[in-house]
Amino acid sequence: MKRIWIYESELRAIAQESLAWESETGGDLFGMWAPEPVVYLATRMGPDSKRGRHACQFDLPYLERLNFFLASEWGLNYFGDWHSHFLSQHDVPSRTDRNRIGRLLQRLGFPQIIEFIINVAEATPDAARTVRVQGFEFPQETWYSPDALTITICPGISPLRAILTNRNVELHQDWTAWKSVDMDKISGHQCASETASVFKSFHQVFTCPSVENTSS
Repeated sequence: MKRIWIYESELRAIAQESLAWESETGGDLFGMWAPEPVVYLATRMGPDSKRGRHACQFDLPYLERLNFFLASEWGLNYFGDWHSHFLSQHDVPSRTDRNRIGRLLQRLGFPQIIEFIINVAEATPDAARTVRVQGFEFPQETWYSPDALTITICPGISPLRAILTNRNVELHQDWTAWKSVDMDKISGHQCASETASVFKSFHQVFTCPSVENTSS
């Protein structure tokens, strides 16, 4: 099974946004593909988005502007998106998801697109709601049969989120809300067994003094 990395801050940001709504919600994933795919930023879906119990509609003009900013300023790639399934056991891409991504692959001409599906569980008298994350890769040639991904955590805050937080770049995002959701509320991922040098190599992509002095 292929692996995708995601910073702890970004997975917690996804969980926080998923738990904040009693409906479906979502956002985009941005990162770099080499040497292994790493998600450096998971966003919200935009100020003019629409949410419902069984579907959500992204603010596409906003996300296109955000995509341009992140690509031009930081060289990040649009990986795909994430969306939640509220109180649903359906944890694989639906027919609607697959058809949408198939059209997106055709329009963008990308070799692959990533999608994370987040299942929000019902709260119980003894426990708060939790989320489970599942990752899928949609290759250009076989997009209707996506491949499951192993999601591996890169600990701490994404260096890009640290920069955007310190600079107070607004962008219709909340750069610190992720801190309100602990990792014990999230399942479906694995922790890395690699040494800290692997994570250091990820951080070296961004050369900003503020990163070194930022902690989660």
